[in-house]
Amino acid sequence: MWNPREMWNALKKSIDYCTFCPKLSRFVCPVALATRSEATTPTSLMTMLHLLRAGTIEYTAEAAANAYECTGCRACTAMCEHSIDVPTVLEAARAESVRRGVAPDAVGERDAKMRSCGNPFGVDLGAVAAGVVPERLRNRRAAVGLYFSCSTLRHSPDTARATIKVFEALGVDFGVYFPERWCCGYPSLTLGCLETFDGLARAHRTGLAAWPRVVGDSPACVSTVAERYGERKAGLPAETRVEHVVTFLEPLLAAGKLKPARMLGRRVAYHDPCYLARRLGEIDGPRRALAAATGAPPLEFRWNRRDAQCCGAGGGLPVTDRGAALEIARLRVEEFRATGADELVSACPSCVRWLGKAGAPARDLITLLAEAL
Repeated sequence: MWNPREMWNALKKSIDYCTFCPKLSRFVCPVALATRSEATTPTSLMTMLHLLRAGTIEYTAEAAANAYECTGCRACTAMCEHSIDVPTVLEAARAESVRRGVAPDAVGERDAKMRSCGNPFGVDLGAVAAGVVPERLRNRRAAVGLYFSCSTLRHSPDTARATIKVFEALGVDFGVYFPERWCCGYPSLTLGCLETFDGLARAHRTGLAAWPRVVGDSPACVSTVAERYGERKAGLPAETRVEHVVTFLEPLLAAGKLKPARMLGRRVAYHDPCYLARRLGEIDGPRRALAAATGAPPLEFRWNRRDAQCCGAGGGLPVTDRGAALEIARLRVEEFRATGADELVSACPSCVRWLGKAGAPARDLITLLAEAL
């Protein structure tokens, strides 16, 4: 049973610390920078929760909407002296908004798609996957289970084909996870729809437990399966290793098992995905992979590595405030232009898609490796 008093008490320290902070994280928050509004700074968002917790203001739809002005990027957490996890606090507030029936209408609409189709796009991704994954690999029991995100299948199925090409070139003993409902549940979790998330987590826990090692192509999906499932009592067996595809490939590259047949010689800039760099801690692996494929280290954004700015695609922001999400992407593309690179490369399907929408010639790192073979 959801207990709002327990929720507020558990989050009291985080809310209080942020409420009385002199906005030290304001200059790294992508939403605040995009909206140019003090109302969307981490301090202001947490102050709203402080007032709700104290009963000073009512929990209305207008108040609830504030909790959705966040991409979950954790740039504020990385900058904070106390490492306050603002996105997780806001996730709890979103769940309370859904429970009270005051969440934005777009949240309910997205949840309906998740419930009916098992993905946020409302389409049959199984049919898409059938045209991408050879039948011999579908749910094949092997040393490694490859898990493609719903975003990859919906928007860039060629990236999934490139991943399979690289794995086969390496001689990896793998199968491809082929579930009935493709989404890991991250969109439901971040929007506060916990009932839907729990159902998906239980289903994927059963399916993914068939492999001792699970490799995903989306940082958000990997983080969700590896970390968040356990929080909801749906974690995979302790011996199951869950990691991002770059983390899996990096030691193989270092051992010389993947030697590109030709160096591409392109000037590429690498965009650090928030979930990969700040949540999973994978920073150098993608850079080494790019150097192996192109013959030179990638060019860097002004804000990079653990301090990289968000692309705007995370946290459900494109659902609840699409304009702000696109402005975040536009600001990041401005940074890309300043690097002088020919291509923007990332290791996240959502980042590639969203930055592409803002005008960047963006592609997934794995496609570059496949092309270099």
